[in-house]
Amino acid sequence: MVSIAIAIYATALIAQIGAAVLALRLFFRSTIYRIGFGLLAAGFLMMNVRRIYPILLIFHGGAVDAFDAIGALIVSLLSFFGMFFMRNIFLFMEEQGRRYEHDAKVDFLTGLLNRKETESRITLEINRSFREGVPLAFVMFDIDHFKLVNDTYGHETGDLVLQDLAKHSQSSLRSIDILGRFGGEEFLIVMPNTSQKQAFEVSERLRLSVANHACAVIDSRDIKITISLGVAVLYPEREDVTLQQELHKKYIDLADQAMYQAKLGGRNRVCCWQEEGHRPSP
Repeated sequence: MVSIAIAIYATALIAQIGAAVLALRLFFRSTIYRIGFGLLAAGFLMMNVRRIYPILLIFHGGAVDAFDAIGALIVSLLSFFGMFFMRNIFLFMEEQGRRYEHDAKVDFLTGLLNRKETESRITLEINRSFREGVPLAFVMFDIDHFKLVNDTYGHETGDLVLQDLAKHSQSSLRSIDILGRFGGEEFLIVMPNTSQKQAFEVSERLRLSVANHACAVIDSRDIKITISLGVAVLYPEREDVTLQQELHKKYIDLADQAMYQAKLGGRNRVCCWQEEGHRPSP
């Protein structure tokens, strides 16, 4: 009887320790619910003393209370399994939160940053540009005659073209560059510490690469597209540091205007915005 009671109390102790460990793990992992998990962990750790005491009492010749042993085991098992399922619920909520956060930042079709998140990153990069005194390049581009692709091959093929272009463009950029989907077939690249000459070279390479790449295959027929790109570069020494919010919109608009000039110039080309005289140049 004594050995059975000790075994029951020992099992209860192990279960209680397990509950405390689960609560402690959630305490260190959580932020919003940290106080609650901390209180649970403290309570479970204190209950471990209650589980050890009867075992010590039995070893010192104390009476065996079978009902207390069974009750301790039930309470400890309930604590452990309750924390186990609470942990699963927390991990599920955490995963859902990450998924919602990801979906709020990413374009569902292309997997690129959406417009809102792209603009948020631009704000950070403009701040960095002024702080470090380095240029920040903006490149706006879109697909030439994209409506013709949709009308000829259908919108599903159009979606495939957008997805392939996004993937192809991303592979052509540095890890520090930002690429976002800015509209239907319009994309924006933001390149930190990049001069106009460098931005033009990157844009030209991308233009040529896209033009020579089959972005989809329909009925054994390669579908190729071209893109027009506009470049505008922020040089922090030429701008007022107090107008950073205005610069955000200004340089997106300048890159967009340069892209429009590329369209007017025949498409499938790169135009750079020149600050002097406010004239875009090829």
